Amino acid sequence: MTIPEAMYEALDTDDFVEFKRLMLAHPEELRNERGKCIWLYNAASLGKLEAVKFLAALGVDVNEARDATGDRAIVRAAGNGHLEVVRWLLDHGADVNRVDRDGTKWCSALTMAAFSGHFDVVKLLVERGADVNALGPGMTPLSYALMYGQTAIADYLRSVGAKLPWQVAPRNLPAGHAAILAHFKKHRGKPAPLALQEIVPGDPPIAVHVVPPSKKWDGQTLFTVGMSDRPLRLPDGSEGFAELTIALPKNWPLTNQALRDPNWSWPLLWLRRIALYPHETGSWPGGDSLVFANEEPPQPFAPNTKLSCFLAIAEPGEFGSLTLPDHRPIAIYSLYAIYTEERDLEKWEGTRRLIELFEKHHVLRTVDIARPNVALRETPKRR
Repeated sequence: MTIPEAMYEALDTDDFVEFKRLMLAHPEELRNERGKCIWLYNAASLGKLEAVKFLAALGVDVNEARDATGDRAIVRAAGNGHLEVVRWLLDHGADVNRVDRDGTKWCSALTMAAFSGHFDVVKLLVERGADVNALGPGMTPLSYALMYGQTAIADYLRSVGAKLPWQVAPRNLPAGHAAILAHFKKHRGKPAPLALQEIVPGDPPIAVHVVPPSKKWDGQTLFTVGMSDRPLRLPDGSEGFAELTIALPKNWPLTNQALRDPNWSWPLLWLRRIALYPHETGSWPGGDSLVFANEEPPQPFAPNTKLSCFLAIAEPGEFGSLTLPDHRPIAIYSLYAIYTEERDLEKWEGTRRLIELFEKHHVLRTVDIARPNVALRETPKRR
């Protein structure tokens, strides 16, 4: 066993006497070839308070990073839940926050404790000045707590003013709009130069962009930009962001003259209507699927079709989400035009069952005003 291996084993097995003897007998082991002391980090990581005190007495700075990553003793102690080690380090000058040369503010100790579930350490760090809204790298301690299911810690952090990344970063709507356009260009094709603007803008204004048929998608893609300018209020009190898209056949007319005809204008009108719905009502049901009906009982969207409702489905995979430059997370919902009977089937048997029937009967997501009604081809199963 090498000297460093023997020293680590002594630390790990609580043999502080042997660790101290080895360190004093081999002072060259205090620092590695790069001049870094890894032992304070190791002792803090293992929760060995006596070793931490001993190494500090030998002159090791409590804020010394173990390597170029900037990882420090207090970060590892907090992440492993060693409350007394964290307290001692703080009492002896450990910095709870860190600012990089580019101005990025980190609170890695709080982040590590938050997602690891160490509530007592989180509370101590906050009481001793941890920045609950330190934004690095692109996330806050609250977002880490939520990501790892630490709801009690998330509730506490919110109670002391913690926010999500998009609430901390300066809002940059033009950059966000450009990112949404780039996202659809990547997945569906290059949008046409001019968007279908509203004559009387809503609040927020919703632009509808069109992607002509391309190699990526044999049809026209309409999508909103502006729905995500404001957060959606979800049932659990949290907030989210979304944009909508709908697929039209490649021959669906979108000229100014055609959009004055109710037979052709309804997909565009409903795309905007659904995009404005959460902002006008102050709520968004959320979830993976939502249904919007044209009145109740549902009425056909236009004289030339019996389609009467929209099923909004959160897109899976890479196309289904993006994060804007100001850290807003965007969910992409696709709109499927459906019949009243299909709406009823979805209500009783669930979205998955309806999608299975679409696949069985080869129904595409592209709007088809005369497609078969899959609910009329099946025997309903009432729960």
